[in-house]
Amino acid sequence: MHILLLENLQYLRLGDNNLHTIPSESLRRLHRLRHLDLKANNISHISEDAFTGFGDSITFLNLQKNDIKTLPMMAFENLNSLEILNLQNNKLTRVPEEALEAIVDTATVIDIMDNPLICDCDLRWYRDWLKELRHRDDDDIIQKKHILCLMEDEHRCNECTLTISYIVLFSLHNK
Repeated sequence: MHILLLENLQYLRLGDNNLHTIPSESLRRLHRLRHLDLKANNISHISEDAFTGFGDSITFLNLQKNDIKTLPMMAFENLNSLEILNLQNNKLTRVPEEALEAIVDTATVIDIMDNPLICDCDLRWYRDWLKELRHRDDDDIIQKKHILCLMEDEHRCNECTLTISYIVLFSLHNK
């Protein structure tokens, strides 16, 4: 897939195009791209360098309704302007802290709703982060929603005793 070099292009919708991979090489030439919509494709894998080079421009990334099963540790590392990340309705069972760590400070929305998340000790950071969000008083800053988190006996962790039996979509609104 080749995208013409359009230096001023800011919004690109590639949803519903039966893409199997993120067309990173073609997109890297779009230096002013702010809004990238890749929803409802057949993307099952995100390479660690998929978004390298987009850090100063991308503010909205929609990967909703794909077949993404895992999040690589460095996939979002360079997205230092990202405000909205939509991972809703994929096949994520785990959300590693390291995968989202780089964007938590700039993101206003990280949507992981409708994924079959497994609650185990690897998700402990998420539970702790949710507790922190819930203790804040400013409802303008935090929008609470619900997300599905599966707690199966074989995934329980004795030392952390996770009690996330509800689905929680986390959305943090920075001022």
